[in-house]
Amino acid sequence: MSRTTLVLVILAAFGILPLVFAGDPKDAAVPSLVKICAVKSVFRDVDPRMIPALARYFQAVMESQTGLKGQLLTAETADELRRELAAGDVQLGVAFGIQFGWMRSKQPDLEPLMINIIDPAGLKALVVVAKDNLAKQFSDCRGQTLVLPKGNRADTGLFLSRLCKQCQSCVSDYFSDTRNCPSIEDALDEVVDHKAQVTITDGAALEAFQQRKPGRFARLRVLAESDPFPNAVVFCRRDQIDSATREKIITGLTTAHKSVSGSRLMFLMRLKRFEPVPGDYLGRVADKLKEYPPPQ
Repeated sequence: MSRTTLVLVILAAFGILPLVFAGDPKDAAVPSLVKICAVKSVFRDVDPRMIPALARYFQAVMESQTGLKGQLLTAETADELRRELAAGDVQLGVAFGIQFGWMRSKQPDLEPLMINIIDPAGLKALVVVAKDNLAKQFSDCRGQTLVLPKGNRADTGLFLSRLCKQCQSCVSDYFSDTRNCPSIEDALDEVVDHKAQVTITDGAALEAFQQRKPGRFARLRVLAESDPFPNAVVFCRRDQIDSATREKIITGLTTAHKSVSGSRLMFLMRLKRFEPVPGDYLGRVADKLKEYPPPQ
């Protein structure tokens, strides 16, 4: 069963399909519409055809939790999202923590409101090879075959690029061949079967592979591991949203996982919950920017 079909089955089982395929929210004259724009890479391993469906469900949950009308949009890049916020075309942004840091380095009035909580292992990028691969460290992988899976977090690609840069190279030149494959599980299987020699993913995905295929997992090993990346974050421009509305959004969404519809949304978006921003969050983002500066 394809992921698209699976999500449709889940939506039908939860009684969400009538909502998903209802008319576009922008067709109605909705007062006080809060526009939320997410960088597309946040929707990890979600078929692009399903994003409008998930967006409509998110909008319904937001209204039930906060009393506010919402519209979820997407941006191709972090800089596109930053420009949308700067122009006032959207009120809230959603991006990976490092992407938020890039935007904030150009636009200091961006403030975090909530972070997305996932399995902590998912915040670490891992370079994975077969157990019998002779490489002792990443620098020994030069000239090997890399397989890149669809569904990786954006952070994992940054870690791989940084490792190659430390070896005075780039991803396309460092490996003898680079192939794409449709899923993380497929990529790990290719490494086990020696169809490729190197892949990269995150700790949570590798743990899921271990649970599904413990025998094949035993034939893999982690060659390099990143420090944790900052959690993805919901943010806004300072003073763009009044304090009362901001409080409604934070209170409503940080308790959404406790409701039936909210818990379903967390499942579909592969989140555990939203949480208030911890006091050290901006410091951790700033520290990460030293390792991963904004792209030129």
